Formats: sequence, C-alpha cells, structure tokens
Amino acid sequence: MVISPFLGGMIDIIGKRGYLALLTAVLTIPVFGLLAFSDVYPLVATVWLGLTYSFAAASMWPSIPLVVTQATVGTAMGLTTSIQMIGIGISNLVVGQILGSDKAG
Repeated sequence: MVISPFLGGMIDIIGKRGYLALLTAVLTIPVFGLLAFSDVYPLVATVWLGLTYSFAAASMWPSIPLVVTQATVGTAMGLTTSIQMIGIGISNLVVGQILGSDKAG
C-alpha cells in the first residue's frame, strides 16, 4: 500500500512492462507453496503476494491505453475489468465447491 503510488512512475522509467508482468506471475507461484507446505510465518507470504500483485497491476493496467486506440480506451478498460470480475466470481464458486464438498461420504 505504501509503495503502490510510486510503482507506476518507477515502471515508466524502467519500461519492459511485459517482462515485468511475466516475472510477477512467476514470482507469485511460490507464495502458495509457502502457505500450504511450510512453517513460514504467513505474514511473509502475504507481503510477498501483495508486492507481486502491486507490481503486476502497476505494469499491466497502464498498458491497455498503449495497445488500443484512444477512442476505445474506456471500452477496453471496462471489458478488462469485467473479465477480471468474472474470473474472480468463478474462482469463488470453485473454492466454495471444494470447501463445501463432503470428504467422508
């Protein structure tokens, strides 16, 4: 939360948004292994996840106006947000189904 406002400016200076987005996706994977299979304090994994998500958001969302015409930026942002929310909704349904399943029966 503290560094997020500065990430956009830093990424504008560095560039390489695509590589950074890929790197953040790869760096997110070990977080779930840490949470599931280790005795590492959960705050470590939570901070790691927050940092990777902040870098991912700061590198991907500003890329949309760079790849679509100025006349379609609003539509592209709306469509992207809608697709993201559909994914979050489906993920919640899947997790609910997994957690609600009866393992004994």
